[in-house]
Amino acid sequence: MLHVREVQRKTNDLKRLHNALNEMSIKCTGDNYSVVNCPIIDALFPSGQ
Repeated sequence: MLHVREVQRKTNDLKRLHNALNEMSIKCTGDNYSVVNCPIIDALFPSGQ
């Protein structure tokens, strides 16, 4: 049963990650698209790096 709970936990983590990336990707598209204003780029490369 422990294995099933671990798989469920990992599945839930992946779903949350998917939702977060989806929300960020929406903000990185459209007419106002700019890498400078993309939250995905900001998350991957915080200022100062």
